Amino acid sequence: MKNLVGDNQAEKEIQARQQAEKELVKSKERLVAAQRLAKMGDFRWDLETGEISWSDALFDLVGYEKSENFDYERINAQVHHPDDLEQITNWLKRETASGTDTLTPNEYRLVRRDGTVIHVRTIGEIYRRPGKKPIIFATVQDITESIQADAEKEKLKAQLFQAQKMESVGRLAGGIAHDYNNMLSVILMYSEMALDRTHPDDDLHKYITAILNAARRSTDITRQLLIFARKQTVTPRILDLNATITDMLKLLRRIIGEEIALSFEPGADVWPVKIDPSQVDQVLANLLVNARDAITGTGKITIQTGIETLDAANFAGYPKFSPGDYAVLSVQDDGSGMDKDTIEQIFEPFFTTKDESKGTGLGLATVYGIVKQNKGFITVHSEPGKGACFTIFLPRHGDLVDKEMDQKTARIPQGKGETVLLVEDDPPVLKLAGTVLETLGYKVLTAATPKNALAQAKTYPEKIHLLLTDVVMPEMNGRELAEHLRFFLPDTKIVYMSGYSTNVITDTGVLKKGTAFINKPFAVRDLAVKVREVLDGRIGR
Repeated sequence: MKNLVGDNQAEKEIQARQQAEKELVKSKERLVAAQRLAKMGDFRWDLETGEISWSDALFDLVGYEKSENFDYERINAQVHHPDDLEQITNWLKRETASGTDTLTPNEYRLVRRDGTVIHVRTIGEIYRRPGKKPIIFATVQDITESIQADAEKEKLKAQLFQAQKMESVGRLAGGIAHDYNNMLSVILMYSEMALDRTHPDDDLHKYITAILNAARRSTDITRQLLIFARKQTVTPRILDLNATITDMLKLLRRIIGEEIALSFEPGADVWPVKIDPSQVDQVLANLLVNARDAITGTGKITIQTGIETLDAANFAGYPKFSPGDYAVLSVQDDGSGMDKDTIEQIFEPFFTTKDESKGTGLGLATVYGIVKQNKGFITVHSEPGKGACFTIFLPRHGDLVDKEMDQKTARIPQGKGETVLLVEDDPPVLKLAGTVLETLGYKVLTAATPKNALAQAKTYPEKIHLLLTDVVMPEMNGRELAEHLRFFLPDTKIVYMSGYSTNVITDTGVLKKGTAFINKPFAVRDLAVKVREVLDGRIGR
C-alpha cells in the first residue's frame, strides 16, 4: 500500500515538473515574441570571464545566426558602428567604475549583417560581486523609426521656420517697397517732364537723362527685392525673350561669379511670350544659382533660346503639355548632374540636395510654379557627372511684331477732356500725378483721402469718367472707395495703383480678374497708357 502511495506521489511530481517546464517554454516563447514586437533583444556579459550570451531576439535584431559566437572584440569589429566605438567604450568604462547597480541609458548605432545601420538604446543592470568583475544584464532596443521620426519633425520645424522667415522678409520688403515706389514715381515723372523741356544738345538734358536712368535702375532694385521675397505683383506683358535676357546678362554674371563662364546663344526670330518680366528674372536667377552650385571650381553655363512646334507626333516626349507653338528657353551646365531619383523630386517645395546654409528647397519649386502659371511646362535632362539641362516651353503669343512690344516707341496717348478723380494719400505723388494727367489733356479732381473724394464726387456737376485710386489708404481702401462711388456713379471706370506687395493688395480684394491695375513706380507713359486703355474699354470695367 505504501509503495502505491509513493508511486502516485512520484507521478504527481513528474507531472507537476513537466507542467512547469511547459509553462517555462511558453513563458520563454512569449518573451521572445514580446521582444520581437518591441524590436528588442537582451544580453548577459560576464566581465570576469569575458563570456557574452545573446538572446535569440538580439541575434534576429542584428541579422546573425544563433550558432555564431561573439566576443567583445568581434562585436566591436563587426556590430558596433565604427564611428560610435569610442563613445561606447567610454560609456562602459564609466558605468562599471561608477559603483551603481543600474546602467545609464545609452544610444548608439549597430551595423546589421546585411550592412544596414540601426539606432539602438541600451538599458540594464550591473550585478557586482566581491572580489570579481561585475556581470552586465541589458536590453537592446531598435529605435531607428523613432530617430527618423524625430529627424522628420526637426526637418518640418526647419521648413516652417524658413517659411516664416521668408514671410517676415516679404512683409519688410512690401513696406519698404511702398514708400520707395512712391518716391520713385515722383522722380520718374518729374524727370520725364523736365526732359521734354530741354534740348538734346543741352548739358541739362544729359543730367536729367542720367537721373531718369538711375531712377529706372532703382525701380529694378525694388523689383528684385520683391522677387527675393516672392511678393511681387504679377503683371504679364508681351516680351521679346532675347532682349529681356540680354538686359539681364550683367546681373546674371554677378550671380554666378567670375570662375564660371556664362554664354548666351539667342535663337533667330524667337516668338514673343506673355509673362511678367520679373518672373523671367526670377526663373533665370534660380536656374543659374542651381547651376552654379552644381559646378565645382571652374565651369560653363549656357543659356539658349529657340522655337518649337509640338503636336501629337511628339506628344509622348513632352508630358503634361498642350500642342502648339512654343518659345523655348534652356539653361545648361557642366556640373555634377543628378540621378533619376533626384530629378523626380527637384520641383517639390523644400526638397534640396544643398546644405541648409545654401538652399531652402524653394528655388526650383518657384520656377515650376511660374512656368505653370504662364501655361508652359519644363523638362529636365541630367545624368550624374554629365551636367544638367533645364528646358522651359512658353506658349507663343502673337506675331513677331506686336503693338505692346512697340509701346516704348509709340506716341504717348493723350486725354480727350475726360474727368479723372485722383485719390492718393501721399502728397508728392498726388500733386505730380494730377499735373501729369492735366498735361495729358484730362480734367482732374484730386483728393488726399477717400472721404474727401466721395464728397467731391457727390457735388461735382459734370460726369466723372474715371477713378484713379491708391489701394492702401486710411479711412477705407481703394476697393471700398470704388464700391461707395459706384453706388451713385455706376458708369465710372476704375484704375487701382499701389506700391505694396502682392499679399497686401490681395488682402484688400483688389487683384481680381478684369481689374485695371498699375504698379508703382510708374512713368508718365505707363500712366498715360493705362488710363487711356481703361477709358477706351480695352481693359478693366
